[in-house]
Amino acid sequence: MARAKASDGSATNAETAPPAHPAPQTTGLAGSKYDFVKVRVWLGPNRAHWYTLSRFLISRTLTASRIPQDKAIRISLSVKKQLVDRGLLDINQEELERVLHAMLQKHGCASAGILTRYRTVAGFFQARRPLVILLCGAPGTGKTSIAQQLGARLNLPNVLQTDLLLQALGPELLPDPGPGASLVSQFTSRSRLVRNLLAGDIEKEGKSAIIEGFYLDLNLYLNEFSSSVVLLDAKVNQAGSSPPRSPDTQRLLVVPVVLWAKPEIQTLLPRVIDEGDSCRRAGLEIQTHLQRLRDCGVPLIEADPGCYNNAVDALHDHVLACIEACATTS
Repeated sequence: MARAKASDGSATNAETAPPAHPAPQTTGLAGSKYDFVKVRVWLGPNRAHWYTLSRFLISRTLTASRIPQDKAIRISLSVKKQLVDRGLLDINQEELERVLHAMLQKHGCASAGILTRYRTVAGFFQARRPLVILLCGAPGTGKTSIAQQLGARLNLPNVLQTDLLLQALGPELLPDPGPGASLVSQFTSRSRLVRNLLAGDIEKEGKSAIIEGFYLDLNLYLNEFSSSVVLLDAKVNQAGSSPPRSPDTQRLLVVPVVLWAKPEIQTLLPRVIDEGDSCRRAGLEIQTHLQRLRDCGVPLIEADPGCYNNAVDALHDHVLACIEACATTS
């Protein structure tokens, strides 16, 4: 039987010595030695269910709760380190939140309501309720850039671009509004085609997504998903007449938003510079049409090409308010 020398020189039995928590191993820059230690978080009054805690889970929820990503990564590591070093490998949700709150204070992020917001966001993710953000706007409002940045914060990598869908069809398959049709008529007909193309993504798969692009007539979605839409001031819409068509759509949380830019921004677009004033007027006409959606309760967020972060912050705050409103009404 193998024997080992203790620090005082006496012999100990290496096989019968009680083990500490599993010895963490070092990893590369992308991971931590604490990632190899399993921490179980028990849920419910009778500890009937549990999930395995991960740094990614904490970091993702903190980032979605408006904690900067770099701090979220450090806080999540601090939480896991604290639990492992103290041997707390089987804990309940309340114990986890106490440690999390202490680490938030340590990193200067324990603002009022942050823990409540964390609980709400975590509960929303755990419920696996699909979140669909509809982001429309005239050309030059930074829809793609803003959608990608928001997707990174909310961990929504599924960003669908309606303009690319129409490009894939080709001009011969686009609807012809007829001679003398207005720009708004053309916009509406192409937006209706886009809605048909998105049917599988929204209704069948039940996945969260950000849908962005020019050809998004939000009126189509407001009518169809009336009971799932959250509008201005984060109020759940109850006034629609069209019921959801499937159980998946009943669980949807739909957040429509219009991005807009000041008229002088339109003159700086490369397309406007190339095609002239008629192109600028067309963009402004569609923007005016979209801004009327505010009367339906759709929020308007200004997008400044010099600083898209302000628009991303405003949009992020609105989405969080919608999630919180959904939690209070469900």
